Amino acid sequence: MHALFVNVLKYCSDKLERRLVKLKKDIWDNKDEPYIKSFLEFLKSYEIDVDNLDEVDEYDITIACCEYYKDNKNEEHPQRFLKHIKKVGSYSASVMDIVNCACKEKYKPLFSCIDLHLLEPVHVNQPISPWKDIVTKFIPNQKNLEEFKKNCLENSETKKRLYEIYGGIGRQLDHETTNHIYLHAELNILTNTDILSKEHNEFITVSKKCCYLCESYINFLRSKGYKITVSGTHKKLYHRWMLPDTYEEFVKNVLCDLDEIIESGIGRYTKITAKSDSDGESADSDNPKGKYFDMMRRVLKGAKKN
Repeated sequence: MHALFVNVLKYCSDKLERRLVKLKKDIWDNKDEPYIKSFLEFLKSYEIDVDNLDEVDEYDITIACCEYYKDNKNEEHPQRFLKHIKKVGSYSASVMDIVNCACKEKYKPLFSCIDLHLLEPVHVNQPISPWKDIVTKFIPNQKNLEEFKKNCLENSETKKRLYEIYGGIGRQLDHETTNHIYLHAELNILTNTDILSKEHNEFITVSKKCCYLCESYINFLRSKGYKITVSGTHKKLYHRWMLPDTYEEFVKNVLCDLDEIIESGIGRYTKITAKSDSDGESADSDNPKGKYFDMMRRVLKGAKKN
């Protein structure tokens, strides 16, 4: 059990750090607001040095955020701030729920014989074609192309995404770039383990719902007779998604689908929208304060020593 906790904490640490950056920015940008002052006072009650948040152990902050969200989720604080609190707190909430489940008598036999396999992340550097070249395939008319570009850059979300991909929104859009792309967790499991079966249903659950392309890949495997169940899906597309190289047939099919999506999106000046894939993450653990909270702190302290 201890090994499981240590590996969960280690595996999630990079994601937690990125979430903490957003929360700290909220604090620094709104330090004079009453809700920020109240939150900092709450952190002090957990013996967290609010004057040196960059030096504070991230595990202590996630525990405090979990408890703060339970008490304040219905307060009239800015939703963006509460969302960041919830996401940071979800880290410890999830592990506390594992502790709670493992301590139940009927689940003890299952947790006592867990076979834990750690998969290495799969990531590569992928060349990205110039934005102009991609869009020109669908809008060959130069005047219409410029109008479309103008509309894209007037949309703050689209502008932000283009900046993330190309490193700028000027001449950068006319040049090839390179992005670091990743094989999503569910596809890492499917392509780098031997769980695929046409006889037994395999259930895969990850911290987020399956994105559009992961869902497409799983549906492709189902069409080949494999039995796979996932915990949920959404219709988001991610530009840093990595294609698995297991089936060339899938690659051909999904590229055709993406061309249709791009063409449809350009034609309607819209994008695919869906419920956030992170909505399933909860900082509001079912565990009561007290026993399991204290246990969580002991587990985290023990994990940090290893």
